[in-house]
Amino acid sequence: MERFLYILRRRIRLFSLTTAIVAVVAIIIALLIPSIYRSSAIILIEQSGIPSDLVKSTITSFADERIQVISQRVMTTSNLTDVLKKYDLYKHERDIKTREEVMDIMRKDINLNMISADVIDPRSGRPSQATIAFKLTYDNHSPDLAQKVANELVTLYLNENLKSRTEQAAVATGFLDQEAAKLKKQINTYETELADFKVKNSGKLPELTDLNFQLWERTDRELMEVDRQVRSLEDRKIELQAQLEQLSPSATIYSENGERILTPQGRLKALETKYISAAAVYGKEHPDLVKMRREIAALQQDVGMSHRSAKELKQQLVGLKAKLTEDQQKYTPDHPDVIKLRKEIHEIEAHLAAEQGNKEDQNETADNPAYIELKSRLDSAEADLKSLYENKRQYKEKLAEYENRIVNTPKIERTYVALTRDYKNTVEKYQEIVAKQTSAKLAEELEKNSKGEHFSLIEPPLTPEKPYKPNRTALIVLGLMLALGAGFGLTMLKENMDKSIHGDGALQEIFGELPLAIIPYIVTDAERHKQKRRLTYSLIGAAASAVVAMIMVDVLFMPLDVLWFTVLHKLGL
Repeated sequence: MERFLYILRRRIRLFSLTTAIVAVVAIIIALLIPSIYRSSAIILIEQSGIPSDLVKSTITSFADERIQVISQRVMTTSNLTDVLKKYDLYKHERDIKTREEVMDIMRKDINLNMISADVIDPRSGRPSQATIAFKLTYDNHSPDLAQKVANELVTLYLNENLKSRTEQAAVATGFLDQEAAKLKKQINTYETELADFKVKNSGKLPELTDLNFQLWERTDRELMEVDRQVRSLEDRKIELQAQLEQLSPSATIYSENGERILTPQGRLKALETKYISAAAVYGKEHPDLVKMRREIAALQQDVGMSHRSAKELKQQLVGLKAKLTEDQQKYTPDHPDVIKLRKEIHEIEAHLAAEQGNKEDQNETADNPAYIELKSRLDSAEADLKSLYENKRQYKEKLAEYENRIVNTPKIERTYVALTRDYKNTVEKYQEIVAKQTSAKLAEELEKNSKGEHFSLIEPPLTPEKPYKPNRTALIVLGLMLALGAGFGLTMLKENMDKSIHGDGALQEIFGELPLAIIPYIVTDAERHKQKRRLTYSLIGAAASAVVAMIMVDVLFMPLDVLWFTVLHKLGL
């Protein structure tokens, strides 16, 4: 330390001069650096006053994320250019730099800082950090411009937030409207397809299977009942026909002697019956039998085929037609057998037609009460039987229809189930979309009326009264420290470069022994006068530097009287 102090005393002039120059330069630089003023605003992120369970917002992003997105939209070149031109900012920079460089400078002057708070997450119940506000600042050399531009930026952020939220809500509503329209169109298409399918497959749908089974069973029971009634009526008809065959349409006629007068058919039947009884008693050549045979032959010739029943004639007609068909395949149409068969068939058909006409005439002219009653009952039975036949035919058709439905139901079930499933799914989606659509419209109205989450300006930008930077005091202190370091460093550098011997310590280091005697440095009058003159110049220079420094402080930083009172206030005096 003694050596250091010795070196410092010996080179005090270099140390003082270097320290003074560096200190003055540092003070001048600290005082000449332009002041930068910062105007700041605090914007609060206010939650919606309406509970989310009543009206749910369609904005799902986090606050800090939205703020960053809004910041990117606000910081576009177009917006910043409008602000720059409106307040005529960065005149010097615009003259020497490109537009992109000027925009970069302006973006650096704009700062956005999030303000977070410890909150309890309602979903998990755990404490977490949540963004509740953000601070927007703008730096400029002019305090008025700093406040105006900061206020402009605040307006841009507020407007962009409202616009962004409204647009997002409108986009959500528009998307849901489009989806609802698409689903409505699909529902109409499915409804048309289902209606056409039901019309095309009426009665065969799967939900009608049980009904079809019930209808089939009931129709089958009704058909069985009709069959029973038909059988009963057919038996009754046969019975009536048998009874009717035993009666004559005409009433019985008696002669003057009281004997019954028979018709040729009646006499023929009576004579044939009598002949059978006589043939059992007499021989074939008995005169009575011969006489009866001649009478029977005469009556048969007179009556013709009328004695034969219509049933026998119809059976004969069927056999003759079959025989004719067989002969026509073997012979030509002019063959005698074919001609003979045609003639016989024609005669039988003519006789049946005539017989039918005779029966109708007889029925019309019948005067036998018993015959008329039986005929009426027979006609009623035939009418009932005809109605039952018609009902039976209808029941069979219905039964076949129900069977066809039951058989074809599994075939169409797959298609019908697919159509129904698609229709139900689409309707459920449509109902879900409509519910979301209503919620989205409420959310859109919520955002339009600024009732949802919104930005509130709680601290508007004010005109700054003192510069934000530079910190001149810190710069001066740093400059003084730098000055001391420079003086010390330059002094030590000069000492190290000096190869001359100074003091007894240097001799001891060289020779290893202390000198016998030390002759002090003898200062002459000329040296004393020179030292006084240097001291005078140094004091004058220091005074001049102090005056220049005070003038610069008064002009560039703060008036000296204000600075004086500020110092006294801080010192508590």
